[in-house]
Amino acid sequence: MIPTLRFSFVLSIILLTANARALPDLFTDPDDGMFDISQFLLDYPLGVLPVPVIVTEPAIGEGAGVAALFFHDNDQQQSSTPSQEEVPPSVSALVGIYTNKDSWIVGGGHIGHYKNDDLRYVGALGAASLNLDFYGVGKDSDAGLSFNIKAKLISQEVLFRLGSSNWFLGADYTFATLVNKFDLEIPGIPPLELESNNASASAVVLYDSLDNTYSPNRGLKIKWEYAFFNEAVGGDFDYQQLNARNQVHVPLTKHFILGLRLDGQFADGEVPFYAAPYIDMKGIPAMRYQDLNVLNGEARLTWLATQRWHFNVFSGGGWAAENFDEIFDSSPKNAYGIGMRYLAAKAIGLSTGFDIAKGPEDTVFYLGFGRNF
Repeated sequence: MIPTLRFSFVLSIILLTANARALPDLFTDPDDGMFDISQFLLDYPLGVLPVPVIVTEPAIGEGAGVAALFFHDNDQQQSSTPSQEEVPPSVSALVGIYTNKDSWIVGGGHIGHYKNDDLRYVGALGAASLNLDFYGVGKDSDAGLSFNIKAKLISQEVLFRLGSSNWFLGADYTFATLVNKFDLEIPGIPPLELESNNASASAVVLYDSLDNTYSPNRGLKIKWEYAFFNEAVGGDFDYQQLNARNQVHVPLTKHFILGLRLDGQFADGEVPFYAAPYIDMKGIPAMRYQDLNVLNGEARLTWLATQRWHFNVFSGGGWAAENFDEIFDSSPKNAYGIGMRYLAAKAIGLSTGFDIAKGPEDTVFYLGFGRNF
């Protein structure tokens, strides 16, 4: 499976504000009179949100694109669960981006909440051509080997709620066709191309008590996924991987929220180089530090200055090692930064803004979408 690259999305505030004069009630919150797009997204028949996609991920370069988001209002918005007052709207999206490293991504996806949020679905279909650098698995090299990876991917996930609890059980299937091309730049030797399929079938368990999907102020979310990669499900590689994602949000006071996350990826078997776990942290390029066992930890303190304006500071670190029992023997790669958000759609908790993160090699500017990890 292609490693998940971190992309940051920003709402199209400028485009929507240009239309706000013509339709002032559609973009104004009746309670505080502030700019708000909730009514446009949930009530307007053509509530498709154009979103400029600003890519600042160092691994694939700087670039831009556009996404179209459509929020589907659920028939039953009131949830029976103790943790969530309302069922989040389902979201469909189309996206296309291009970067200054001649990398591109096109695709679409859907996040669905059905049957009063007793059934959750996530699906994606896309294609990409990415120019990346490979620094080695288990190595801390300053010089990477450039390569291109072309991929076509489909992913499907279905989760079912257990009774009226916050627990879900389900499954995921992902299939990708890939072509990796290395240009060794040696006279007389053509570029090396490696074609492969990578596929996984996964068992998924989820606990979700977050009070909001996009900008949580309290709650716990635990998602563990055990994936089997082998020929039986359509792949060319035989290995297993546990993805454990954990986050908690605690209101310290009325205006300060503490968020913590601890994520781990643990692989065993014939893991292809492009799928090896990597340290995933703002300020650190994707795939920069890879190994079979990776642990990421991060803390973030958010100041709710007003209902609309939120400011945060964050710090975290990641470890990578071949064996799990050696993971803390490796040197951590640390990053820290600051950021801000504006609550642009109060009804669904959708916020937009930016983060500035300092990592081991560089300082990176990200446009941010939501306050979830």
